[in-house]
Amino acid sequence: MGVSTDGCLVFGIDFDNELPSLVVNGYDFTEEQEEILLEDFCIEHLEEVTGEKQPEVEVFLHCSYEYKMHILSVGQQFSASRGYPEKIEALPEITEAQINELKEFCKRYKIEWTEPSWLLCSFWG
Repeated sequence: MGVSTDGCLVFGIDFDNELPSLVVNGYDFTEEQEEILLEDFCIEHLEEVTGEKQPEVEVFLHCSYEYKMHILSVGQQFSASRGYPEKIEALPEITEAQINELKEFCKRYKIEWTEPSWLLCSFWG
């Protein structure tokens, strides 16, 4: 079985490998909850642990499973696998409401706001 890389294009904020720890540090979690979130971070786990509906954002994993990096994203995501090109007719419009969801997430977890943008990244796995 081989390994391939995927090219990915997403709209959001790049947090490298810091997003889970930023969220954990910005909220009052138990030690057990922190372990769950730091191991496999996703919005669904946040909802389970906090019992609260989360803003309509997604945590996009890039780089690799061994070295997880995170983009907090909204809107459509694009990817191309195993070297096969994918045609993108036009980038979809990102609405003010979607950007406000990113802002709400950052505000809720006391994460410093950074202006989002289209980000080209890769995933090896």
